[in-house]
Amino acid sequence: MLGFLHGKKLPMVGSFFLLFSVVPLFVFPATGLSEHDAQRICQWALFVVAGFHSFKLRYAVSWRWMVVVAAMLGFGLASGRWALIESVHLILLLALFSVWTTSLRERPESALPQVYAGVAVCYLVLMLPRWAAVIVEGLPFHPQEFYFGFSNQRFFGHWVTLSLPMVVLARDRLAALTRSPWVLDVAMGAWVSFALASGTRGTWIALALAIAVVAVCGKGGRAFALRLIRCIAIGSVAYTAMFVLLPWMTGSIQTALPGVGRALEGAHSSGRGTLWLFALDGIEARPWLGNGPMSYAITDDTYARHPHNLLLQIAYEWGIPLACAIAALIARMLLLQIRRAISQDGRDPLHLALLAVIVGGLAQAQVDGILIMPFSQVCFVLVCAMLCSLQLEQKLPAGNGLPGSHFYLSVGILSLAAAQLFLMWPELSRFLEWEAESLAATGVPMYQPRFWLQGVIFPGWD
Repeated sequence: MLGFLHGKKLPMVGSFFLLFSVVPLFVFPATGLSEHDAQRICQWALFVVAGFHSFKLRYAVSWRWMVVVAAMLGFGLASGRWALIESVHLILLLALFSVWTTSLRERPESALPQVYAGVAVCYLVLMLPRWAAVIVEGLPFHPQEFYFGFSNQRFFGHWVTLSLPMVVLARDRLAALTRSPWVLDVAMGAWVSFALASGTRGTWIALALAIAVVAVCGKGGRAFALRLIRCIAIGSVAYTAMFVLLPWMTGSIQTALPGVGRALEGAHSSGRGTLWLFALDGIEARPWLGNGPMSYAITDDTYARHPHNLLLQIAYEWGIPLACAIAALIARMLLLQIRRAISQDGRDPLHLALLAVIVGGLAQAQVDGILIMPFSQVCFVLVCAMLCSLQLEQKLPAGNGLPGSHFYLSVGILSLAAAQLFLMWPELSRFLEWEAESLAATGVPMYQPRFWLQGVIFPGWD
């Protein structure tokens, strides 16, 4: 919808994101599949589409990346079937990043923030009838039903973290095209208000850090940070009106909303300390090479299937040296991007928005499982690809790569996608029975998503 702004066709990468966002909401509920499974299936379909799309790209695969891929596959193969599935999945995410980066460099897509905003508006329109039923009809509030598309309502905060700066940027662009910009402010406020009502906490830590980083990026950065703060303020007012005053006036809310009260709890009752101590014990046992990909999901931990800390998870599963190397690369990348924004005095709002999303996503990944969820992974990869595509001074790799490697890249992506499907077939062939068995075996009356809906993996299943 908004992708056709100014007569432009919907961009290829924008189409990927739009389809991945909307299809699980409209199509999969009728199939009976869970939200997490629907997102994972769409993510796998994205890998296949990206494999075919890469046939048309000018891309050279370097020997360095070939070595990295071989090492990841070898480590996964040595660690068991589920570890190999995880290794293949991570390689496919890296390939998706490469395909999108190359595609965006060859065909820049300035309308991508509007695509983000269009998806957010679609979701808001779908949520409003449920909210109206609570207020007008007096129906009880059930968070799991209200935040459809997410197996846990607090996962909605992940979406806000990875989209709010882009939505604010889209609002600034669209404000000049409408005589009623306040409508855009109301939409932004509603987007934030639903995040407040969900009871998520990591989102506010992430957005606070993102605002602080953007604010140091010159005059334009401070202006963009103020617009983000303004959006959050409008959202707080919308939350008070929609989820406090109106329910109180109508007496329709029979189940208390977690809302701001839970967001103000901090780390209380979160279980993060237990998860992190459990991860540290595993790191101490095997500090150099780790316990293998997906190994945390095999542990006898009744809290979660991942430690809710990205660096701890990497150290636990892949070893301390790799975790330190990744942390150093991330820090170097962020410093370069911040320095670039400061040198430009924050005059590029798109660069600031992308930087805010990446900083927020990485910050929340240290206290939450934001980069574990399929939807969040796609959002984060897309934003990173768009940021890298803006570095026009960095030419496309050519001359030092494998000859004809765009063909090998396509074949490699499609082969890995097929291999992932083959490796998961023992579970996929009896999917509902497998999930029921895993749920009964754990004795935990809730699903713990990591790779598919129920993230618990028992050693005997390898």
